[in-house]
Amino acid sequence: MPRKHESNLSQSSNIDRAKKVARFNETFPQAELRRLEQAKREAAHRAAETPHTHTEQYQARRQRHAEYLATQRLLRHPSSPKLGVFSRQLTWCLREIQKPLKQLNLANALLLKGHNSDV
Repeated sequence: MPRKHESNLSQSSNIDRAKKVARFNETFPQAELRRLEQAKREAAHRAAETPHTHTEQYQARRQRHAEYLATQRLLRHPSSPKLGVFSRQLTWCLREIQKPLKQLNLANALLLKGHNSDV
């Protein structure tokens, strides 16, 4: 029967315990040095993050949520005069999406029949 694998939890807790004892026994200058090194590591980590990505993601999520809320308001109030405009815009968008799909289906049909002059 194979041996059971032991977890690393006890090992990591032993390391943590050793670090805690070392911190308890360190002198004030050693503690200050450790804090400065930790602050440098944290600053480098923060600098490596790209705040622009987070801002762009936040703005995109905010825009999507605003569009969602506007749609929900229109659906809750079907007598709204904006619903007609919304419905026309949605119909137009669907037609615009369907145009390339129809062209793609036609191109695929021609390829399947062997009518493509490029091949």
